Amino acid sequence: MMKKLHLFGASCVGFILASNLAIHTTFAEKVAPNEISEEQAKSIALQQAKGKIVSVTSEMDDGIAKYEVMVQGSDGMYEVEIAKSDGRVLEVEKESGQGMDNQEDDDDDDDDRHDDDRYDD
Repeated sequence: MMKKLHLFGASCVGFILASNLAIHTTFAEKVAPNEISEEQAKSIALQQAKGKIVSVTSEMDDGIAKYEVMVQGSDGMYEVEIAKSDGRVLEVEKESGQGMDNQEDDDDDDDDRHDDDRYDD
């Protein structure tokens, strides 16, 4: 009885190890070996918008793996989206200056009668 229990335990451990290896192998196959690094993405972003890097995030959007780099320029904040696969610049967007400086503009945003964006909640 004890031999059967040890044999069963060893089989379970072997199965778990094999499954774990298969999962890691599958994941490794999905990661492109030629993706650009975060440092390369920062360099590309600074070519598009002069300033200081504020943040870099990695995300998947519409099936495209990309870096989203936020750059604080002298004239505002820029969001630069860069494809991880080849370093292509997908979008450069200057963020709108809404924040504490425009606080008085936000008074009637929830009242659709005085708002040109009738889809606010």
